[in-house]
Amino acid sequence: SKIADTERYGGATRYDVANNVASAGWTNPATVVIVNRDAFADALSAAPLAKKYDAPILLTSASKLTAKTESEIAKLN
Repeated sequence: SKIADTERYGGATRYDVANNVASAGWTNPATVVIVNRDAFADALSAAPLAKKYDAPILLTSASKLTAKTESEIAKLN
């Protein structure tokens, strides 16, 4: 049996990792799921929603939309 090909995405921060995954997997998604970077359970529970809408999951702080995430949203259109 064949082993699936995999890609590893990294970055200097967790925002960079999420943005690199989004950039690699989506060019113009209709939906983007944004979760609190400090709430691991939020990201896990958002995964089925992201799958349903074929949407990337991006991270932000709880108090405001971070500049890196805002930039990635603009890049994804």
